[in-house]
Amino acid sequence: MASSNRRLGNVSIPRPFDYHYLRPPDRLDVYHATLLEETSDHIIVTHTVAHQAPVLHRGVEILQDGSSIVWFLFKNRRYDVGRFYLRDGTWTGFYSDITEPVCWKGSDASTLETVTDLFLDVWISPDGEIEVLDADELADALVSGWITEAQAEQARSSADEIVNAFAAGMFPPLPALHWKSS
Repeated sequence: MASSNRRLGNVSIPRPFDYHYLRPPDRLDVYHATLLEETSDHIIVTHTVAHQAPVLHRGVEILQDGSSIVWFLFKNRRYDVGRFYLRDGTWTGFYSDITEPVCWKGSDASTLETVTDLFLDVWISPDGEIEVLDADELADALVSGWITEAQAEQARSSADEIVNAFAAGMFPPLPALHWKSS
């Protein structure tokens, strides 16, 4: 999909790319990534996880120190999609953060606005198992006043839409589904 050292206009791809990710109320993370593709519809970045204890899902390791993640951001969608890999390149599944709508101008990734997390997540394992995660975190954020009831309802609705789209064979979006790491 993304070729090495491609040029769009005057800008080479891949290139270093930082983006901001807000977890309410005030945890702002800056991810130092590599931009692989930017279009008016989606942005694709990758980064290597550092200083990470192993992450398990149902007893299976899905992420570890040195793992790579390829993130797909879709304009005006209320989620992102990550392809998780172990250090050895083994693909472990799709992970979607439920977010406020993801926004940028035109096909210019440098205009990407801060991505705001809404606590719910969706995991899809390689065997096709899908699970909505962190409903307890969403409830805690609502009780704490970090998000509004409207945001909580939108998060639940977005997670349900992903589950239903997956059941219908329409999720993840094609750029994420067909991505091949080089």
